[in-house]
Amino acid sequence: MPRFPISVVQPQLSAAPVVERWTEIESVDAHHYKVSGNLVVVTLPQEFFVRELLDLDLGDDQAIVDVTRAYGLAHLPLHEIWSFPLTKSEHEAFVDWSCARFDLDVPRNTFRALRACSRHWIAALEERSVVEAWSAEGIHFRPGSRYSAEETAWLAWKRLVGLALEGLLAFQIVYLDSSPPNLAVGERPSLAAGIAIQLLNAIDSEQGVRYCENETCGRPFILQRGGAVLGQFRAHGVKYCEPACARAQANRAYRRRLKEVAP
Repeated sequence: MPRFPISVVQPQLSAAPVVERWTEIESVDAHHYKVSGNLVVVTLPQEFFVRELLDLDLGDDQAIVDVTRAYGLAHLPLHEIWSFPLTKSEHEAFVDWSCARFDLDVPRNTFRALRACSRHWIAALEERSVVEAWSAEGIHFRPGSRYSAEETAWLAWKRLVGLALEGLLAFQIVYLDSSPPNLAVGERPSLAAGIAIQLLNAIDSEQGVRYCENETCGRPFILQRGGAVLGQFRAHGVKYCEPACARAQANRAYRRRLKEVAP
């Protein structure tokens, strides 16, 4: 299996990172929401970065609100990334911390960018085009006078993960292409940081990605959820992302066999 060209040095990465969320989110108008109440800490589900994140319908406003309510506001300053292509409306999306108000396009765009990072990782492991992985999220890099589209995609990946990890302690990310290591030091967990931590955990584990063999699922996953002791995950000999998918496929195969022997 090809090696992803980034390594985590002396990682102290929680397998289930905690994130902060507000206890209340209310609608201000069609595009803006306000957070209130208290900040509470919740645990991000295992493999959120390839499961819930990739399953999320970014065109569904309520789905984005539900994830924000459950796990906190995903917010990255995408305008700071020179290589990241943003539309005018995306540049104008904002978070006004003075009144705890945010444009729904803020988490939508952040989720889109972080999904692209997850797809980038999967594409690199499978020796596919990382540029196409970004294109799948509607983010298109084109060759310029200094960098190719592929190099620009890698620059965006590194910068996005670095931005997500800003404010966290005990991370040292080494890029194996001889770039100097980045050391991110900081304070409190966010949803974007939790997603980045899970991605770095996956890189460090070198376990690779599987695809669920339930013909109506097919989602990428690393470890099977719910197939072992509570709180543990199966890593070997698994074909399905969770036991429910295994049962569904087994029932489907059973019904087909019944049809084949029916007179």
